[in-house]
Amino acid sequence: MENSSASESRPLVAAYYFPNYHADPRNAAAHGKGWTEWELVKKATPRFSGHRQPLEPHWGYEDESDPQVMAHKIDAAADHGVDCFIFDWYHYNDGPFLERCLEQGFLKAPNVGRMKFCCMWANHDWYDIHPAKRGDLTCLQYLG
Repeated sequence: MENSSASESRPLVAAYYFPNYHADPRNAAAHGKGWTEWELVKKATPRFSGHRQPLEPHWGYEDESDPQVMAHKIDAAADHGVDCFIFDWYHYNDGPFLERCLEQGFLKAPNVGRMKFCCMWANHDWYDIHPAKRGDLTCLQYLG
């Protein structure tokens, strides 16, 4: 019987990845040229005493469709025990949405071999609830 190493016996660790931190034509049409989820981060407001918002991300406002940016994310994840990214995948009758993170960033990263990936088909219509307003529960009707 062959001995298995600890890395072979541990469970696969995967992280969900929502790919909306790069420019996309649908977002540009809805929110203006260059809009990404970073705009929501920049406009965060404090919700309680001592809540420091907005905060700038430690690595800055990166474009995840850049292979070098994704290489940094792959290294950070792999170095800390994450084996796989699960990318949200949107495809509508007129084509893909938010695909550049995976296609241009992740798959073209020089260290892509360090990380497995899969796509989670987001089989729902895109509901424009962004930016959701605090206390506005109308967006919950879509989550029903």
